[in-house]
Amino acid sequence: MAGAEKGDIVGPTANPGEVERPAAGKPFVGELVTLERDGVGSVHRGEVTIARRTGAITPGFTELATDGTGGVQAAASAGTGTRCHVIATDADSVAFYIL
Repeated sequence: MAGAEKGDIVGPTANPGEVERPAAGKPFVGELVTLERDGVGSVHRGEVTIARRTGAITPGFTELATDGTGGVQAAASAGTGTRCHVIATDADSVAFYIL
């Protein structure tokens, strides 16, 4: 789980079946919900997820990308993030449903 912590938004690595906390601006696969001492964990996708966010994110259908710290931010441009349905945001987090 290369640098990822439970609750982080994670993306794929070059190794099949492995995820990590990606650099800012990268697509992601879901939220790391369990992490064992041996590095094995589980990732949830397609559910409502509440994640830390960087910058403004407008509710509605949008593309999100990682922020490099285990959270999300608005994708820099179309086609560079993960398409999501953003339900709501608050002062420091965003609730979204991954499509």
